[in-house]
Amino acid sequence: MLKLMFKPVLKFILLIFCLAASAVSFGQETIRIAVDNWPPYQDQKAAYLGSIHRIITEAFEHEGIKVSYGFHPWARSLRLAEEGVWDAAGISQWSVEKEANFYFSDPVMSAEKVFFHLKNKRFDWAEYSDLEEYRIGTTIGYSYGEDFDQQISTGSLNITKSPRNPQSFQMLLTERIDLFILERRAGDYLLSSQFPQQKNLIVHHKKPVQVTKYHLIFSRKSSKARYYLVAFNRGLKWLQSQGLVDQYLAEGLAGKYQR
Repeated sequence: MLKLMFKPVLKFILLIFCLAASAVSFGQETIRIAVDNWPPYQDQKAAYLGSIHRIITEAFEHEGIKVSYGFHPWARSLRLAEEGVWDAAGISQWSVEKEANFYFSDPVMSAEKVFFHLKNKRFDWAEYSDLEEYRIGTTIGYSYGEDFDQQISTGSLNITKSPRNPQSFQMLLTERIDLFILERRAGDYLLSSQFPQQKNLIVHHKKPVQVTKYHLIFSRKSSKARYYLVAFNRGLKWLQSQGLVDQYLAEGLAGKYQR
């Protein structure tokens, strides 16, 4: 008799346990982040989607938050987050314009942007006036620092914009542009991975156009923006304390996440 009574009770307890576990899983928060391909830091084809996305994902996981990424050209990712369609965008440097629409996380990484050019073309610069004779490639949606962006806005420089970085390198190789600005390590990585036969034809100038820091940015139109910001900063700080941020960035640059 006791055995007959125990089976229904056990089934009922198991059912309650399963429902509770499902509720916890279903109730786990998910932040939606609009991003772009920027190998090796952000790469839709790489393990962890690249080193930066591994950092972002694990920082949020430490706080019990899942991450859903949407890949778009950077200008579109910014717009989607600015409009509140996505909760955040990343990664981005600070600017006055973005400050009006986004909250900025603690810095995730530092970087320098430089001019890439053909090795057989002599190039040197010290002042912006030295650049006026060159055709310069930039990427739509990217910022290159307040000073350089101001030079672009005045029309004093000959600028050709492309939506994707590989397109600009192709234009450089075919001499449709003379210079291309990109983060130094990302540029070297892109040349090695996508232009292995021609990478030795391109070099970069030692003088940086900009030295900057990159952040995850949260849409001011997201009702949970401040909550996500605090959670991410806390998770990021924990990763940094474990030495994992530097480790993941180094692994990405070494090609360890390539599939």
